[in-house]
Amino acid sequence: MNYRIRFFLRLIPIAASLMLLGPAGQALAAPANDNFANAQALTGTLPITVTGNNIGATAEPGEPDTYSIPPLSSVWFKWVAPAETDAVLDFCHANFSGGNENDSPVMAIRSGVTLGTLVSVKETNGPCSLRFHANAGVTYNFQIDWYDKEGTFDLTLRKLTPPANDNFATPTNIGPALPIEANGTTVDSNWEAGEPGTLGGSSNSRSVWFRWTAPATERVRLEACEAELVDGSLNEVAAIYTGATLGTLVEVAKNTSNDCAVDFPVVAGTTYRIAVSGHFGGEFTFVLRLKSAPPPTNDNFANAQVVGPNLPVKVSGNNDFA
Repeated sequence: MNYRIRFFLRLIPIAASLMLLGPAGQALAAPANDNFANAQALTGTLPITVTGNNIGATAEPGEPDTYSIPPLSSVWFKWVAPAETDAVLDFCHANFSGGNENDSPVMAIRSGVTLGTLVSVKETNGPCSLRFHANAGVTYNFQIDWYDKEGTFDLTLRKLTPPANDNFATPTNIGPALPIEANGTTVDSNWEAGEPGTLGGSSNSRSVWFRWTAPATERVRLEACEAELVDGSLNEVAAIYTGATLGTLVEVAKNTSNDCAVDFPVVAGTTYRIAVSGHFGGEFTFVLRLKSAPPPTNDNFANAQVVGPNLPVKVSGNNDFA
């Protein structure tokens, strides 16, 4: 038993030294901003983009955990806010390797001027961007890591710029003639107090609004199937409402988690509010489509298509919009 313990203790420093060796046995130099005291300053007007890496980076004594995840190969940046603003720290353009394929980016925004007095502003161990409200004159420190991975990245700091149709009161008008195709994005959008719970119902939700007045009484299909994830997870909701204010909305229809399209009846002259939302902070671009969805003539039992009676029988049919 004693022999096995001594062997294990001797193996650890050998393995650790191998991890810090580069080509031809040369030790890898840690990045200049490996430690908090040497954080790379971000200067100039927003947006600011810098390149960085955590190859050979280490954790230093007293460095704070992020979401209970201890730092492994973290590097530091700092920024002094010149004015009050809502900002986004973007770490999405990265090339990391090693570790487990399910490992996530680990990023924290902390205010303060010494390692021991840092105050957490925002943290994440999943999404690759963070929003935060910056106050003028405050120093913000950005702790960048990727659980058990090393690599290169672009770090961007920019102003939060919500889409024009972020709020219910400022929807994008579409149509009225069908078919309709409109591009949209939930990037930088917000959840608005009073929005229906079907859209997420929390500050982590992202929603945008459209408005359409039906030119005819018919059945239509709403599609938001062409969606491209930008950050977070793609938990997309598309919902249709009637009503002139958030407090008086009545849900007409919504898609399900398994379907990006939904069919619903409309009445000529009625104005419909259409919302597209991402739950849990998911942000994405999408194409919104609205088109007529007349059911097949034999959609209902009473209108069943008669075949035969002589065999063999061959007929063509479809269940589009059935």
